[in-house]
Amino acid sequence: MILIISATLTPQQQGFYFTFSSLLGLQIFFELGLNQVVIQLVSHESAHISRDALGCPNGDFAHLDRLASIVRLLRRWYLAAAIAFCAVTTAVGILLFHRAENIAMSNWLGPWVLLVIVTALNLYLSPMLAVIEGCGWVGQVARLRLVQSFAGYITAWIALYAGAGLWSIACIAGASSLLTAAWLLKYQHPLRPLEAVPPVAPERAVDWRREVLPFQWRIAVSWISGYLIFQLSVPMVFSSLGSVIAGRLGMTLAIFNGIFSIGIGWINAKLPELTAHISRKERSQLDVKFSSVLVRALLLTFMLSAALLFGGYLFSSFEFQFMKRVTDFPTMACIALQNVLTILVYGWASYMRAHREEPMLPVSVVGGLVTLAALSLASRQGSFATVLAQLLVTLFITIPWTWLLYRRYRRFDI
Repeated sequence: MILIISATLTPQQQGFYFTFSSLLGLQIFFELGLNQVVIQLVSHESAHISRDALGCPNGDFAHLDRLASIVRLLRRWYLAAAIAFCAVTTAVGILLFHRAENIAMSNWLGPWVLLVIVTALNLYLSPMLAVIEGCGWVGQVARLRLVQSFAGYITAWIALYAGAGLWSIACIAGASSLLTAAWLLKYQHPLRPLEAVPPVAPERAVDWRREVLPFQWRIAVSWISGYLIFQLSVPMVFSSLGSVIAGRLGMTLAIFNGIFSIGIGWINAKLPELTAHISRKERSQLDVKFSSVLVRALLLTFMLSAALLFGGYLFSSFEFQFMKRVTDFPTMACIALQNVLTILVYGWASYMRAHREEPMLPVSVVGGLVTLAALSLASRQGSFATVLAQLLVTLFITIPWTWLLYRRYRRFDI
């Protein structure tokens, strides 16, 4: 995708493309971290439910009632969140992009509105996949997402080569929403028996204010702070220095974010299992499993980032044309180091959140506010200053603070 973007879009269009992607992260302000809470909550409940050969649930049906009440809550919540996201994000994008240089509104308004609509549909469907993952179907959902990636990116490649320009970015989110809807309608999965459960009495349902909100609002604030730390740099550079520089930074971040996604995939795949160990009070199995997963994720991220840096150095030496579409080598090195450190923080945070607690709230708030202040100054100086500001916040605030919190959890009795 990176190579095709550089071959088919102008430098200005590239800046719009990656700024589009960054602004879509605003959905966290509407989803408010509920998907993360859902996986933990559902894993705790489904640990007490088994299924027979036909997939029908067996065990303590009080837990089944609670799971069914979660599904009903999610449908209402995410319908409202998707509508609000669609309206607000469209307006924010228009306010930012209308000041852009050399590109008329007619070239970006339609693609932006379409992209927001299909992303809102994905937002509405996402909690159902979170419920299914929480029930242990991590592999099945991962296969769905693999198919979504193939379909979305191949469609986008065709659209880019056909000259669709910025319209092509909507192909990825559009394919994801259509395939998710089709998969949920067609296949037998843990959600089906939950949807068949009749409405339960309030005393048998999950109490959102008592059981979800105390954890969720902390996750929400943490993730909003994460947006300020990891997603705001490209829009701020776009606003301060223009679409071309923002496009180079955005493409470099997209490359390393691909590596980051692979690294956290090792951790996310084991989250339901880690949560189940906590629910069953299996401390030794929990710690052994987590340490193994975290080491593998770190090694994989480090090796891939180092290989990418080496490739970037070689390409720059031979003056490959593609290197004009990404940042310089020092900026890439800062992003690579940030990538590895963020995997470490993500792993520790996932371990703590598997206890259905959110101790990262103060870390995230302070880190987000300091990053916002630093970016407001650094983004005017260039890409390297922007990335360096983020790295320094991680090194001197996020890493040491998160490590101290994590050590406390390793000493807890479950």
